[in-house]
Amino acid sequence: MSKKRPNTNKTQDEDDASVSTATAQDSDQMQTSSDDTLKSNESCAQCSEYLNLAKRSRADYENLKKDAQKWKAEFAFYANESLLLDIIPIMDNFIEAILHIPESAKKESWVIGITHIKKQLDDVLKKNNVSQYGAPVEQFDPHLFEAISEVSDPEYKAGTIVKIIRYGYKIGGRVLRIGQAAVGKDHLHHLGER
Repeated sequence: MSKKRPNTNKTQDEDDASVSTATAQDSDQMQTSSDDTLKSNESCAQCSEYLNLAKRSRADYENLKKDAQKWKAEFAFYANESLLLDIIPIMDNFIEAILHIPESAKKESWVIGITHIKKQLDDVLKKNNVSQYGAPVEQFDPHLFEAISEVSDPEYKAGTIVKIIRYGYKIGGRVLRIGQAAVGKDHLHHLGER
């Protein structure tokens, strides 16, 4: 029995048709591949744009968090300002009371109690970053003091603080309450006015 072999001899037309079909398929695949590449490139560009947007948003958020912490710290720092301004006149009264205690009474228990209370107020002010300023012989600064009077005294130069009437207070570097002082005046000029 003889087996019949399939006819592998194709005509030229059949070969051309199969080549053109293959070429058309390859062309379609290339077009599809080109379209996919173009779409892929567009997707990559879009992904890159989204990534950059996400990075900028993240940086903006981090900056906002830092700003919020800074604002919160500043708020907490100055929030008690009203309370501190209420405490300062009490401190003034303690200072004035202690200055007027007679020497003979300074060892008595009630005087020791008053000085301890003043010390506690000092500690509260320090804890809240409040500091007292002003001392005689300092140069008068109108940003820190109000001149209540002028004093002609040869011991003090003109423009220096002769006496503190009321101490000034700062919170951080900012003036909380301006001080009051008697200021030295040119005593030679003052003598010439007579």
